[in-house]
Amino acid sequence: MKNSGISWTHHTFNPWIGCTKISEGCDYCYAERDWDHRKHLVTWGSGAPRHRTGAANWLQPIRWDDACRRLGTRQRVFCASLADVFDPIVPDAWREDLFTLIKRTPNLDWMLLTKRVGIMSAFFRDFKDPLWPWPHVALGVSIESQHWNWRGSALAEIPAARRFVSIEPMLGFIDIRWYASAVQEVIIGGESGPEARPIEPHWVRSVCDQCMSLGVGFCFKQWGDGYSRATHSHQLHLLDAGYDPTLPRGGRMLDGGIWVGGMKETGKAELMKALHIKEV
Repeated sequence: MKNSGISWTHHTFNPWIGCTKISEGCDYCYAERDWDHRKHLVTWGSGAPRHRTGAANWLQPIRWDDACRRLGTRQRVFCASLADVFDPIVPDAWREDLFTLIKRTPNLDWMLLTKRVGIMSAFFRDFKDPLWPWPHVALGVSIESQHWNWRGSALAEIPAARRFVSIEPMLGFIDIRWYASAVQEVIIGGESGPEARPIEPHWVRSVCDQCMSLGVGFCFKQWGDGYSRATHSHQLHLLDAGYDPTLPRGGRMLDGGIWVGGMKETGKAELMKALHIKEV
């Protein structure tokens, strides 16, 4: 069972929709482009109210958890793809409802991602549950360039059973050695959308090498849509590294393999499966 096109998770759950841009990784936000500019359903920005999703959506994780319990399996839930869990505009009661839901679904592995690591840190300083950190929750931060790498160091100071870093969109070289001992996984992806900025293969290889040498899981999600905006020489480097112009967002191939769970998969069956996953 999988209802998300994102390769590194089984499900996405959005308790609310809407956000405010805070750094250059947000410049061409796909969620704003879809929900605000195209559908005109949610207005982005610091003064805009967030849209809480309906009761039927909030019941979904309970159904996923029940299925995992019955089958004896575990599945990942990415929260949130269309919002920020620690957005300061979101009412505290909504966040309390979210953590009540998370605690109620221990058969799911929740991946909570934010750019607002300072607010996340303050939240857990005041979090009163004596059982925290819960073993089924991973806290993550989004980092797009070395300028924002301090988010990873701040994440390392927050009590958590697991931590991860999402480098998407990757806009520059990043040195994960600052916090590598505190994280279990690093996810990399190129930018999507018509204005996507191209990713450099040597940025990806550098983080991959760091992960392998430091024992951190590495996942390469996609090359992104920046190929057409790259110079000719840059395009040649992308093609040499594994970019495939016939696949959505260039595919996931990096130097002859698909990187999932910190391992380079080169078997035919795994490659065929991975290459046909539709990314978002």
